[in-house]
Amino acid sequence: MSLYFLSQSADHQPGSFIYLPFLYIAKGVILSMAGVAAGYVAQQIQKSIRTSIAGLESQNEIITLFGQQISREIVEVMLQQHGALESKLMRVCVMFVDIRNFTAFAEKKSPEEIVAYQNAFFQIIVDIINRHHGIINQFLGDGCMVTFGAPLMLDNPCENAVKAGGEIIESVKNAVSLGLLPPTRTGIGIHVGDAVTGNIGSDIRQQYSITGNVVILASRLEQLNKDYDSQLLVSQEVLECLPEQPEGCQAIGLVHVKGREEEVFVYKLV
Repeated sequence: MSLYFLSQSADHQPGSFIYLPFLYIAKGVILSMAGVAAGYVAQQIQKSIRTSIAGLESQNEIITLFGQQISREIVEVMLQQHGALESKLMRVCVMFVDIRNFTAFAEKKSPEEIVAYQNAFFQIIVDIINRHHGIINQFLGDGCMVTFGAPLMLDNPCENAVKAGGEIIESVKNAVSLGLLPPTRTGIGIHVGDAVTGNIGSDIRQQYSITGNVVILASRLEQLNKDYDSQLLVSQEVLECLPEQPEGCQAIGLVHVKGREEEVFVYKLV
């Protein structure tokens, strides 16, 4: 623009043009336009940042709320795979935890007292299971089903499960001694094997599921605690996966399990 007007102004000396009032007006207009443009760009950047933050907050809220219903680990895997948890065969360690004589306890308590007791008990379970990288698949009212090694693989799911089981028994015992729980005795059964993992259901309602004989046998082992006055029973397959035999381990021997033709060699850990 300067070169153009200088060429059109023969009466002005080069350099004197910079003192023309027009140039000040032009410079002011350009600066104003630049300021408006910069403000618009800043506003768009701010909106983009706010949208990104809102999206992250919304995703975290989804993970938190949905994770309270199933498992945070499962939610994260589902988000990574856009909700498609395809069925596949995985080697998993399954644990069943049960509150002994819960029915008799519940008959004498109000609903509020029962829920308070369940929340206190399961708080212990959840904390321990999370520390040992397990996943609570289902709460069963007076117990729960836990898996180690699916959907996230672990180096030694059996070791994690056995350590978690022993810690659960000790923590419940301590809570009772401190008056945080009424007298409570638990039964735990652990077995390892191949299972089909993944979503089952319809397009409307799906659930992450662990299916296979390993689940049934772990449940049967938990029930056997009543017969052997024990609190933690594991199968021989679990014991063979441990780096060393737990202290106090006792061999019960071959045991007939309901619904299974072949007997199972069982060990009592607690």
